[in-house]
Amino acid sequence: MPTSKFLNMKLDSAFSAARHGRRFGAWAGGAASPVAWLAVPALGFMALVYAVPLLALLTRSVSDPEPGLENYRRILQHAGYLRTIGRTLGLAALSTVFALLLGYPIAYVMAMRAGTRLARFLTFCIVAPYVTSLLVRTFSWQVLLGRVGPFNQLLHAVGLARFELLFTPAAVLIGLTHFLLPMMILPLVSVMRGIDPTLRRAAASLGAGPAVTFVRVFVPASVPGIRTGTALCFIYGVGAFVIPALLGGNSGRMLGALVQTAISQQADYGLAAAASVILASLVCAVGFVLRRGLSGRQAVAVEVPARDRTQGLARDATAARPGWFASTLVKVLSGPAAWLDRAGLSSLPGSVSGFAAVMGLAVVLPQAVTLPLSFSSSRTLVFPPPGWSLQWYASFATPDWTGPLLTSVTVGLAVTALAVLLGSLAAFGVTRGLSGRTGAIARLLLLLPLLFPTIVAATAFFIAFLPLHLDDTWIGLVAAHTTLAVPFVFLIVSGHLSALNPTYERAASSLGAGNGAILRRIVLPLLKRSVLTGAFFAFTTSFDEAAISIMLSGLNVKTLPRRMYEALAWESDPTVAVVAIVAMAVTAAATLLSGRWSSGRQRPPADVRPETSTPRTEP
Repeated sequence: MPTSKFLNMKLDSAFSAARHGRRFGAWAGGAASPVAWLAVPALGFMALVYAVPLLALLTRSVSDPEPGLENYRRILQHAGYLRTIGRTLGLAALSTVFALLLGYPIAYVMAMRAGTRLARFLTFCIVAPYVTSLLVRTFSWQVLLGRVGPFNQLLHAVGLARFELLFTPAAVLIGLTHFLLPMMILPLVSVMRGIDPTLRRAAASLGAGPAVTFVRVFVPASVPGIRTGTALCFIYGVGAFVIPALLGGNSGRMLGALVQTAISQQADYGLAAAASVILASLVCAVGFVLRRGLSGRQAVAVEVPARDRTQGLARDATAARPGWFASTLVKVLSGPAAWLDRAGLSSLPGSVSGFAAVMGLAVVLPQAVTLPLSFSSSRTLVFPPPGWSLQWYASFATPDWTGPLLTSVTVGLAVTALAVLLGSLAAFGVTRGLSGRTGAIARLLLLLPLLFPTIVAATAFFIAFLPLHLDDTWIGLVAAHTTLAVPFVFLIVSGHLSALNPTYERAASSLGAGNGAILRRIVLPLLKRSVLTGAFFAFTTSFDEAAISIMLSGLNVKTLPRRMYEALAWESDPTVAVVAIVAMAVTAAATLLSGRWSSGRQRPPADVRPETSTPRTEP
């Protein structure tokens, strides 16, 4: 499944699971179907490893150090904590708005000029950062925004004073916007490609100019993509931990960093639990508002100026009613759009494409600083390097770095195997065996990790695993990472399975094949591409996961993201540049292998015929 389609269905599936509990195939008999039992291992795993720690987190917030709401009062009555909450909401909202404003033109060009060189170039610019480690991207911005970074060097070269960009809220805003852009753009592209082009032609035939047509027709029609992208960006933005901790310092600290500090430095687990519950509540509240505000079906609302109505033109609108957000957005942009049409600026060729190309370069180029820095002769993060050396490659070859790398790869492979097994079986069991309310509840439980920031889950894991002595252990780390990877596999495989023609399954069943044989010989070969795509996402999710690794790993089990975080937060070690190159190489290798293994046209098994053909009997 393409990444854009996967992202577009990612949050929608979580919020509207009740609409997807359908049955497929003649032998899928509802909630009591034998196939439904295939979902039990994944459902039990997610309930035990993810849902129970969330309940433990909620319980700890009202019971530590004593029963009551004292932890919440400490947060809500403390001016510093309230400022942190306000800063968290403000930075998450601003970064989401900037991601929408900057990403919408890029998505528009990618969708409208699909197949062209520019569209392929923009796709690479957007997808490359998405599959790159968050710590790598944050490291790049540390270099770029540093006092001796390129921005300040440029100011110094033109005779201006150096500006302190690093460890400010502005640095957090820049880093968050860069991090969230792919999550905004990819869902938008998926929706924009499905917009009926006749709507725009109809608006133009009524006398609307290009800008008015765009604002009153195309923008409302793309609201589903805006909704998904906005919700994704806000959830990941409000729960950001690594970016504020490494780019913001004390002045840019957000709620996730407060939670981590309360656990690692103060051992105040009750306060950390209460802050996590507040964070999760904020996400749910804003998600509900976005869901209601961005609801509404595709609508056309072309307002023709009054002087044009005298020429026989009139207003045309569909019966569909957009949400308040779309209506407000159209009203706000209608005036500037009409002015652009009257001034003739909306007809200038290449303006949107040029802006999209520049923004695409701005998205992908920050990662390029890691390559020259890995050969730097300086012990500080200076760009461009003052000289060249292989000393940091030699430093990376030491056990201090190769040990965490091996740990991350090993944990990632274990998580991939477990997530593919659980997620694929759950997809088959839920899609083919459950329906109605039972299927909706099963989907909600399997997709629960997509609804909460990772820092909330990391805190819940730490609080639940600590009394069980599962913190800083392989078992605890694999279990926690698997809960984040299972939804990816489940969504991708179930999406393909829902679209799979059940003819071959019915034909095999009519020939006497049992459910096990149908699953092994029919369904799995047809789902090979989806399973491998899910395996890719599972591995990269585990390999790049920072928040849970920082919370759960330590002296005994230290992953590469944990070691990178230590180097960036406390050491300013240029070896991180080499690690960044290695991390990107591992991700690229996983991408290429996934594409190679899943390439080729998927054909039904040779020994199965559709039920319309003559069945072949065994001798």
